[in-house]
Amino acid sequence: MQDLLRSLGPALDLIGWVALIAAVGFYAFALAERHRDAGWKTADYRIAVLEGQECLVFHTADGTIRSELLVLERPHPPEGEALVYYRDDKTGSWQLEKPRSQVRFLYWTAAALAAGFVLSKVLSIIAHWN
Repeated sequence: MQDLLRSLGPALDLIGWVALIAAVGFYAFALAERHRDAGWKTADYRIAVLEGQECLVFHTADGTIRSELLVLERPHPPEGEALVYYRDDKTGSWQLEKPRSQVRFLYWTAAALAAGFVLSKVLSIIAHWN
């Protein structure tokens, strides 16, 4: 076992450093994704007919009234709260479903890669123990 670890030592070091660099990248991407997800806002909406077409009408946080063409087979507000999720950026994105966040997955991936780095360092120390 000691010979196997000693022969794999340089490869373990390389794999460990690659895992650490990847962990830092995933963590940075998770922070950016978290910042981007914070841009989603909610508002109550109603469905109105504007110029002969059914539109989604809602008030943004700054008081602006936005109307978006609604392309659904049978548009009706859901029972209970009728929320629209929107962004106040150049894209003007909106959706009726709650936005899905990948931040937790990215954090766990970064943690697993960091654990891989630690494991490779521990195995490297065991390989050179003597």
